[in-house]
Amino acid sequence: MDILTGAVNLLYLSQKRVNASTAKRGYSEEKWVASYIENDFRVNDDRRSKVDLTNGHMNIQVKKSKARQFQQISRGTVDSLVSVIPDLQPIESLLKERCEHKKYFDPCIIETLNASKREILEHALLGHGDLKPDVLCITEWDKRDATRKKIMFVAMKDVIESLMQYDFSIRDSKTVVELGPSFTFQRKGGDGGRKSANDIQFKIVPSLLDVTYPVVIHLTH
Repeated sequence: MDILTGAVNLLYLSQKRVNASTAKRGYSEEKWVASYIENDFRVNDDRRSKVDLTNGHMNIQVKKSKARQFQQISRGTVDSLVSVIPDLQPIESLLKERCEHKKYFDPCIIETLNASKREILEHALLGHGDLKPDVLCITEWDKRDATRKKIMFVAMKDVIESLMQYDFSIRDSKTVVELGPSFTFQRKGGDGGRKSANDIQFKIVPSLLDVTYPVVIHLTH
C-alpha cells in the first residue's frame, strides 16, 4: 500500500465530519489535524525537528495556509547552512553579503545553488536528525481566516521531486531567490533589528505546489 494512502486512510477521511471546517477556540492546528486523522497521531513534543505529528510509524509536518500565502519552513544563519551543506562554501561570502551586509544577491551564486539543489530542499523541508517528516499536511483557510476550506496530504518525497524540476533564479528585486513558483529563500529581515534578521529564511507557497497524487479533502460544501 502506498505510504501516503496508508497514513491518512482516504476513504475514512473523505466521510463528512461534524465541525470539520472550523477550529475550536484555543485548539492548535496540529491538535486539530491529529484529532481529524486519528490513527493514534499525537503532537510531537520535540519542537527542534520538523515533525509536528507522529504515531510512531508515520511523521507529519502541518502547515496552516491560505491560497497563495507563503509559509516559513526553515531559517538559520549562513554559517549553519554551510555547515550542513559544505558544497555551498564557494558562495558563503556572497550569501553573507546579502544576509549580513544587505547587498543584493550576486548572480554568481546560481550555479552552486543548482548543483546543491536536492541538499538545499532536504535541509529546508526535512531538517536533520533521526526524526523527519514523511508527509506534508496543508490546511487551507478562507481569506478571513474563519473557515478551513480543505486539507491536503502529500508525501514529502513528492514535494521534493516536484521542486527538483526547476532551477534556481534571482527575482528582479535581487533580494529573493526562487525555485519555481512555490519555493523561495531570502534574508529574514525584521526582528526589530536583532541579529536574527540576518538569517536565511526558506519559504513555500503551499497552494502553488505542483505535486503528483495529493490527497485532497474539501471541508466546506
